[in-house]
Amino acid sequence: MSSKLNRKSEFTSLSLEEILSSYRLSQAIFTLYHLKLPEYLHQQGSQDLSEIGKAFQVETWMLEHLLEIAQTLNLVQKDEKNRYLLTDEGLRLCPDTTDSIIPILAHYDCGYRPWGSLLNSL
Repeated sequence: MSSKLNRKSEFTSLSLEEILSSYRLSQAIFTLYHLKLPEYLHQQGSQDLSEIGKAFQVETWMLEHLLEIAQTLNLVQKDEKNRYLLTDEGLRLCPDTTDSIIPILAHYDCGYRPWGSLLNSL
């Protein structure tokens, strides 16, 4: 009996597991966008976890998890002093930067809540 794990759909080249992972990643991107964390790092320069936590009034353990995902997505990186800074890709989450994806995020934002809570939207 063959395993159906990681079977691809005829409509997408992604497996179900990859799609579920993509959902989590998009949630992280929208969270960064709504917090305006990329703008903050762009304006303030590199910051350590406690500085970012204080600026956004967010628990550092939660923020660290979000920033780890952002690192995985190559949106932020840590310097030699363990401070977070934006990468070139992370700059795309800032307005008025080359290749900004803010217009796309703003467009998708109108469907973010209904699709993010689809079960409650039905």
